Amino acid sequence: MAIEVIDDAMSPLGGTVTRRSAADVYAEIQAAEAAQDAADAEARRVLREQRRAEHKDKWEQFKNKVKSAAT
Repeated sequence: MAIEVIDDAMSPLGGTVTRRSAADVYAEIQAAEAAQDAADAEARRVLREQRRAEHKDKWEQFKNKVKSAAT
């Protein structure tokens, strides 16, 4: 399709056409996916640390309860 056809179709609508290379678009998509993967990994790490802290707290409470019952 000729560039002018698309430009002429958008002009009466007040629109503009932005042209970018496929490589640039692909690189942007790859960067966005990498950022999402990093955010997901960080969220999993934080959740894992929270769960670990909760289990540690429950373990400490259990140990204190047993220690109190033994004395």
